[in-house]
Amino acid sequence: MIICVMTYLVLNETRCSMKLKILGLFFFFFSSPMALAEARRFRVVVVNARLIPVKTSGNCWDLCSRRTARKLKSMAKQLESVGSFEAHAVSAAFAAATRGQSTYTKGTRMPDPFVKVLFSNGQKILTHAVKNTMTPEWGTSEEISLQPKDTISIQVWDKDLRMHDKIGELRTRQIPLKYLTKGGTWRIRFQQVYELTLMFVSLKPRAIRKFQPGHYRVIVHGADIAPKNSGNRYWDAFRGYPDPYVVLWIGKRKITTPVVRNSLRPRWNYAFKIFLSGTERFLYHVYDQDFRRDDRIGSCTYQQVSHLVLRYSKHYRRRCQRIREIRISFERIR
Repeated sequence: MIICVMTYLVLNETRCSMKLKILGLFFFFFSSPMALAEARRFRVVVVNARLIPVKTSGNCWDLCSRRTARKLKSMAKQLESVGSFEAHAVSAAFAAATRGQSTYTKGTRMPDPFVKVLFSNGQKILTHAVKNTMTPEWGTSEEISLQPKDTISIQVWDKDLRMHDKIGELRTRQIPLKYLTKGGTWRIRFQQVYELTLMFVSLKPRAIRKFQPGHYRVIVHGADIAPKNSGNRYWDAFRGYPDPYVVLWIGKRKITTPVVRNSLRPRWNYAFKIFLSGTERFLYHVYDQDFRRDDRIGSCTYQQVSHLVLRYSKHYRRRCQRIREIRISFERIR
């Protein structure tokens, strides 16, 4: 504010020189909100979504009976009748529409959604697919450099064996300026996506560091797990604890830790050596080992392992889905 007032006085002083006028314009430009938002770094997080349970044609996302299709259509009409975009109103409407319909929202009738986020500057975010749900949670994030002129495109897909079904697409759109100044949570509704939540976290400028390729020692230390799964049920019968293990993918290499029996705070301390060039895609899944089918506790994805190492200063701590915290460290050997 002070700079703007001084600039105004300088520009309106008849006896000031041309150099002072140019200097005033310089300060006025760089004190504007638009200039402050240019070329800033953000952590963009694809948090979660709520989906319409049927396609635009009224059919189920996967095979289902006519009775189930009718039930899901009634749920979809009830959701589409809500015009409010307030977070509490959306949550209340979604809970009211799906109350008592748990029988029809389980199994292969629901989609396996994943998201592609494309920015006009060429950067992108790709999430993993969450199976059989219309309330997916991803927590996938990426560091993105954004300017006010940058636009965003979002595609939500249902993953299938042959051809993926498009749940919804948000065509090229300008990112609201308020998220490019202070960050915030952006909730969007489009097509069969009842609500998609993106989070923009402004990152403080820091000295530019470069990732050093080489051999790294990676240690999966441990995790803290929520006592109940996403369905608000205990992991095992009789309020039993899960038997967690971790599956990591770094590039094309797959690493699996041992299983820790009956624990909400497993400690693996599992170490391995790997060569990292920095361009490898990094993702991990934490599973609860069961007799028939292992339950997924949580999973997260990073586009490049170099971003993860530089961002977390060699020690990664992350909360994702039903994982309250997981700890992984990276130590360069040579």
